[in-house]
Amino acid sequence: MKKLLFHPFEIIAGRTALIAGLLAILLTGALCIPGNLHLDGVVDVHYGAAAPAWFFIVQGFINWLSLAVLLLVAGKIVSRTAFRAIDVFGTTAFARWPFLIIALTALAVPAAEVQQYVEHTFMDQGPEPGISAGHLVLFAVHLLLTIVLVVWAMVLSYRGYAVSCNVCGTRGIISFLIALFLAEVLSKFLFYLLKNQFLMP
Repeated sequence: MKKLLFHPFEIIAGRTALIAGLLAILLTGALCIPGNLHLDGVVDVHYGAAAPAWFFIVQGFINWLSLAVLLLVAGKIVSRTAFRAIDVFGTTAFARWPFLIIALTALAVPAAEVQQYVEHTFMDQGPEPGISAGHLVLFAVHLLLTIVLVVWAMVLSYRGYAVSCNVCGTRGIISFLIALFLAEVLSKFLFYLLKNQFLMP
């Protein structure tokens, strides 16, 4: 179990990792729909406006592909050995499964009420919401859990990249961070185009 949680790519890769990862991404998107939880960026998680169900599903796949493609390019540049593209795509998809926990636990968070509380308390907007201290604590705990799980997902992404492309050390870390930054920018750009094309009136 420890190896599966922290070093999964020693026992799973390729097509198996790809199928499991894609199923996790699909389920994550479905669970994001009820609470309007947006994953509109490779490392971004926040509550936002309502959107069509398909938009929440697409977000996960855009994030996965943005990072996987750029890790593949990074691997081609820095790796000194041959490797399979399906391993990169598979491990990158599987590494995003902590987002499934985020989406699942978000179902218990009264995000709309917390947003109303923040707007009323700090921005003097809207009516005073009926929210308890317990709800605020629950939201804070979920926020901390989200940060931990996003970091965990990125650690898994790096380990998948290192194993798939046979890179390590400074070369591996720097190339991964550059790819991650560019993937975040790319995903944001793609979401911008998607919103303008399909969601804006």
